[in-house]
Amino acid sequence: MKKIYFSLLAMALMAAPAAAAVCSYGTVYGSYLSYGGSDLKDDGWSSTAYLNVGDCNANAVEIGLGTTTIHYDTLPDLDQKDITIAYTNTNQLLSNQILRAGFHYIDSDDTQTDKGKIYFLKDTYSVYNDWNAGLEIDYSNYRHSATKLGVIQFTPHYGVFLSAFNRRIYAETRFHYIHKDAKVGESIDNFYSMEQVLSLKEGNMDYKLDGWAGQQAFAVKNSGFVVYNLADRYLGGPGGGNRL
Repeated sequence: MKKIYFSLLAMALMAAPAAAAVCSYGTVYGSYLSYGGSDLKDDGWSSTAYLNVGDCNANAVEIGLGTTTIHYDTLPDLDQKDITIAYTNTNQLLSNQILRAGFHYIDSDDTQTDKGKIYFLKDTYSVYNDWNAGLEIDYSNYRHSATKLGVIQFTPHYGVFLSAFNRRIYAETRFHYIHKDAKVGESIDNFYSMEQVLSLKEGNMDYKLDGWAGQQAFAVKNSGFVVYNLADRYLGGPGGGNRL
């Protein structure tokens, strides 16, 4: 696994633009996981290290390394490591369009999804500081396991900037369609959901509120950085946060 990490990291750094001006930033964050009401899971935690390197203009490479532990009531604990690499091109290859492609790899104790490979591609047409619309396609390949599972996800999205209370608020609506092609977890194979995101930038702080309703399984979220690879069905919920 270490060889894979270092190989992917080297590829990402070589793909970073060789420009005179370099813009980069990184962060490390963690979270506590609570499964109140679950008859199977108790709690857990996760942490992620994130790095973004670009040329301050059109190109950017993102790298994320994550680890997750989930404690079960009667089963052995689950330990998982994730690596994500993505490249974004803004308004260079195609006018007014943001093109993003990446890869997510899973090293997990879960035998159904260990060595999972997730590929994602996103195209967004954007009118700066006004509106944008696009489509993200994610393919999750777990076919090395006995389940031979493949999952495809389509996420069309539309975002617009609104004026309210003398501030600019960004609102984005996303529709998720997920199809799995093997009988793993839930008996149904098609999942539909709708997500709404509101965000506000105030000084150096970013604030976000979001929520979604419907059904999801094996979902790819957060632009490829979060993959729900366990055979669980989710029914929606609210969220939020702030970032410096």
